[in-house]
Amino acid sequence: MGVKLKHLVLGGMTFLASHGLFAESFYPEIDPVEAVKVERIISEMDLYIKREKDGRFLTKGSNGRSGLNRIFGRLDDYVSTLEDYVADFEQFGYDYEDLKNLVLGLEFVESEGYARAVNPNSNCTGPYQFEEELATDYFDLEINDYVNETFDPVRTIGPALNHLAYLSKKFGSIDFGLAAYNWGPKNVERLAKKYGSFWEVPKNKLPPETWRYVAQIYAIVNILDSRNHRGVRIKPEKVNTIEYVVKRGDTLAMIANRFDTSVDEIMYNNILVDKNKLPSGHKLKIPSKS
Repeated sequence: MGVKLKHLVLGGMTFLASHGLFAESFYPEIDPVEAVKVERIISEMDLYIKREKDGRFLTKGSNGRSGLNRIFGRLDDYVSTLEDYVADFEQFGYDYEDLKNLVLGLEFVESEGYARAVNPNSNCTGPYQFEEELATDYFDLEINDYVNETFDPVRTIGPALNHLAYLSKKFGSIDFGLAAYNWGPKNVERLAKKYGSFWEVPKNKLPPETWRYVAQIYAIVNILDSRNHRGVRIKPEKVNTIEYVVKRGDTLAMIANRFDTSVDEIMYNNILVDKNKLPSGHKLKIPSKS
């Protein structure tokens, strides 16, 4: 993020940007009340992420897996896509490392890295929480009775970055881009035009969730950027898989037994919608112990 630590003089008080959240070029002035709020959120997220036991994060999502460990385990698969999108974020001062931390923060806050995440209220799905219409009509992702491609983190990182880049350019900053990603472009458009800076928008004009969403992502970015200094340890959860083509008459239980794994593990690593609906000819990723 090109972060440069400095003291921010805020209405007679000095706020030490000790966490590196505020890049010099992005946040030259912040209201002191908002500075305190952001500081509190950073502290909350810091504690949330640094709860450790035996060197493992306890920020667990579904299946008891550690969110950041899970996401870091996929980084090798993200590299080429991240490289493709760096140019779209250069105007905001981002380089490859900045963009990598941003997308890790986005994925963590959206789903804690759980690829099969489903929001029961909005029906958004996947690690980046896509609405079905956006996923199918704009990103050409397949969703049917058998598979849901929004569950594939490698397939969806490109659309997520594409969408965030579009929103950020439309509204003039990544702050507003993230807000629009969470709250919707129509809701953010008028605020972006009127206030210019996300941090200057009165809080009664924003849902509390949206303000906290943006701040949490930046908190994660900051923690990742300074994790060595903070003593945050990450153990990437890398899952080795082999490919298996489903044959007529196969069931997941049969396949799981054949490969000495479980139905839950197969579902976790694939984009199947229903464990009882297995399309013939579909390519499965089977967890491998080798």
